[in-house]
Amino acid sequence: MAKKVKSVAFNDEVAEEKEILKHVSRRNFSKYVKQLIKQDMAAKSSEKIQIEQETSPKTLTSSKKNRYKNYR
Repeated sequence: MAKKVKSVAFNDEVAEEKEILKHVSRRNFSKYVKQLIKQDMAAKSSEKIQIEQETSPKTLTSSKKNRYKNYR
């Protein structure tokens, strides 16, 4: 598989972007961005699991199972 390159542009005339650029200038930018993406993916995965658990039908407790067994 070939290497894929994604560019990120920073405007050093905008104070916030200048601060970001200063912050990342002391790091391995590629590794740092990949780490942030992985963290974001993990957070999204956790959110998805939590939503699925909240919206999934509740399982019957054993006492309810026994109660409904008589009606079949």
